[in-house]
Amino acid sequence: MPTELDVIIRRLGLRLELTRRMQKRSRQEVAEHLGVNKQTLGNYAHGRSSMTIPRLIVLCRLLKLEPGRTLQEACMDPPLPTKARIRTVKDPTADHLIDPCGV
Repeated sequence: MPTELDVIIRRLGLRLELTRRMQKRSRQEVAEHLGVNKQTLGNYAHGRSSMTIPRLIVLCRLLKLEPGRTLQEACMDPPLPTKARIRTVKDPTADHLIDPCGV
């Protein structure tokens, strides 16, 4: 069973991943900005790794999010669904699954 910390890390990763996609930023672009590879960024997005506070601040600035509020919202969100569906800008009719829990 995931700990409270695991859940918060997953919520935060999902929130940041959804924001990145909504802003049409590539995983490569964001990874380069943070000084990590795409796989590491994917691990952050799916809650498999947690990022440092300085990286979180840099990422929030890139995505035009306020870091404190982003963290607060990740702590207050309702429980995560097993999978979240989003529609991409490229194809608004197609559903794409994002698996915040890595399942």
